[in-house]
Amino acid sequence: MAISTVNTQVTVWRGNDASGNIWASYRNGPPYRLTGQTFDAPVVVPWGAGGFAMFHTGVDNVIYWQTSNSGTENSWSGWVPVRGPDGVAQTTPFGVSAANFGVGHERQLYLAYRSNDNRANIFGAFFDGVRWTNGVNLGGVTGYSPAVTFNVAAQTLYIVHTGVSGEIFYSASRYGSHPGPWFGLGGVVYSRPSIASLDNGRMQIAARGTNDRAWWLELGPYGSVYRDWQEDSSHVDAFNSSYILVVAILNTVVAYARASAGGYIYTKNTWNGQ
Repeated sequence: MAISTVNTQVTVWRGNDASGNIWASYRNGPPYRLTGQTFDAPVVVPWGAGGFAMFHTGVDNVIYWQTSNSGTENSWSGWVPVRGPDGVAQTTPFGVSAANFGVGHERQLYLAYRSNDNRANIFGAFFDGVRWTNGVNLGGVTGYSPAVTFNVAAQTLYIVHTGVSGEIFYSASRYGSHPGPWFGLGGVVYSRPSIASLDNGRMQIAARGTNDRAWWLELGPYGSVYRDWQEDSSHVDAFNSSYILVVAILNTVVAYARASAGGYIYTKNTWNGQ
């Protein structure tokens, strides 16, 4: 789910069946089906003046993307592979994560994904508003998808991933460069992470713990731990979603997760940055 620069909203998801169909909704209106099939969660981020960019991993493991100037049905440009100057389509066995660079750079994006081989490294690609760079190996080893956010207050890009031991790691870089070395944040989780940043620069990382409960960690704008890992005890049922999704909506972090009992999607406001 994403909010555009003019406060319109688009939500995108994979159908709850074996079809792999991709669905979207504009301003919480009636769902509409998009073309293409995926085996993992698609993602959407703000793009341009009031528009959106959407990504999914196809059943051929190719990363596809499309844009819309509004987010309404029939306004999308159509799926094309993410390709750098070398012409090679970027691939991954999992879903991807994307971030927009904010005011002044509304058409620029960063894409984070896991390599499509047994090295299991994290890769990043930058879209400068016209074209994509080739994928860059950022190191790290993970069995899941990484997650990325752009911290507007610090003008810093953050990528997080779950290491092979279950610990969460992060890497950061100032605008215009690829993230540098990885730093451990502790924790033992059983899913890919997600990360959201607020206007004041504080960030929340979410993941599913080994007890299938949601766990949170908060960071300051420059990567220092603001509040260490804590379990969310407000939901009594276990979660079986592949990850706990957190997004920043109107300067509040909102979480989404699927419960084991009944398969229902639950959501809650998790943090206001204080």
